[in-house]
Amino acid sequence: MALRVLIVDDNELTLELVSKILELDGYEVDVAYNASDAMNLIRSNIHDLLILDVMMPDMNGYDLCKILRQPPFTIIVPILILTAEGSDQDTVHALDCGANDLLTKPFKIDDLRKHVKDLIKD
Repeated sequence: MALRVLIVDDNELTLELVSKILELDGYEVDVAYNASDAMNLIRSNIHDLLILDVMMPDMNGYDLCKILRQPPFTIIVPILILTAEGSDQDTVHALDCGANDLLTKPFKIDDLRKHVKDLIKD
């Protein structure tokens, strides 16, 4: 059975790119354009990894990450934050919110693959 990844990003191009890369690597991929859609998918599916964009219209990725780490969710699934900001402060903030890792956009395909593989450890 293939591992399942949820990608949450309001940028359709980013969703398509990340989805295609992961699908080519054998992952099943769900996509959400905002935090509300993501919450619905998380309630109805089991995921092995969540990839959250920071800048989204309804709720940013940091806040979504915090919510997912608290009851009633308290998920233990690894979370990778995608952001256009890649300072040390952004990394610390992502980790403080409960993320496992942070990847800066634009990213290299090999870097995305490495982060995903390291977090899922299939």
